[in-house]
Amino acid sequence: MPLYETTYILNPSLEEEQLTRLQEKYTEYVTKNGGEIINVENWGKRKLAYEVNGNTEGVYIVMKFSSKTQVAEELRRDMRLSDDVVKAMVIRLN
Repeated sequence: MPLYETTYILNPSLEEEQLTRLQEKYTEYVTKNGGEIINVENWGKRKLAYEVNGNTEGVYIVMKFSSKTQVAEELRRDMRLSDDVVKAMVIRLN
């Protein structure tokens, strides 16, 4: 299975419980669909390079995983549709 890395930025106004729940939601999505989580890093709240949807800060999460291409594409789609995700990027690693 291909190896992927996703970096997503969550809304900084979310409570700690909501942040944890979202992080668990995305890791569970990968594992329930046959993928494997390699590493998840919470970088905490950081200043954005530019304002996005009225936010100047965001909570950065980096997740490395291996999965089928379909799973990575669905994860990307779900993150784009979520109001709690300020920005998200999923890339395939070699």
